[in-house]
Amino acid sequence: MKKDDGTHLGIVSVLRDITQRKQAEETLRESERMQGVLEMAGAVCHEMNQPLMAIYGYLDLISMNIASDDPLFGKVSKIAEQSDRLGRITQKLMTITKYETKDYLQGKIIDIEKSSKDGFIV
Repeated sequence: MKKDDGTHLGIVSVLRDITQRKQAEETLRESERMQGVLEMAGAVCHEMNQPLMAIYGYLDLISMNIASDDPLFGKVSKIAEQSDRLGRITQKLMTITKYETKDYLQGKIIDIEKSSKDGFIV
């Protein structure tokens, strides 16, 4: 405010606490991030499960025709083990319930273990 001669009488300040608004905005951002993670995990699982089912089918056919003393038996068994591991990973991706990241190379990636409902055991 000013007097008639132009000198200031005082200053009026209005402060507003925007803490709740900022928290709500952060909650919304987190929710949107989580939705993106869930959609991506679902798409990845779907795409990975298609070829994985074919691998399982071919492994079954090979297993029916290979003896345990065949030199390739061990390699076929390793393929089966890794296919099972991949299946468990896709199942774990489907149980993601929160958004957690970890450092990876020069950036960050989603930490499946911390993000999934039941932890991550492969």
